[in-house]
Amino acid sequence: MFWTTKDSILQGVHFAALALLLSAIAGAASAQTEEPRLFARPVAVIMSDDNASVFIASRDLPAITVIDCNTLETRMIEGHWSGIVDAALFPESKSLVAVSITPPSVILIDTTRSSANV
Repeated sequence: MFWTTKDSILQGVHFAALALLLSAIAGAASAQTEEPRLFARPVAVIMSDDNASVFIASRDLPAITVIDCNTLETRMIEGHWSGIVDAALFPESKSLVAVSITPPSVILIDTTRSSANV
C-alpha cells in the first residue's frame, strides 16, 4: 500500500491530536497533585442562614469546605472524622451537625473555627 500525501497529513494530524490529549491529561494530573483537595465525593451542600457562606461536606475528606459567597475565598474546617454521609446547619446557629461513618457518630462542628485558607 502506498501512502499518499493526504494520508500522511491525516496521520500527522491524528498523532498531534493524540499528543495534545495526552499532554492535557498529564497536565491535569500534575495540577491535581499540587493543589489541595477541596472536594472528595461531596454529600451535602449547606447554605448559611445569612447566605454569606456555603459549607460542603465530603465523604472522602476529613474536613468541611467553606466558601465565602462575597469574596469566593475558601477555607477548611478540619476534624478527626471520615466518611461524612450527611450534614445540616442548625437555624440561626454557628454549628453544623454531621453524620460520620468513621468513627460512627453524630458530630457537632463549630463553623467559626478553621484551618488555613486555601
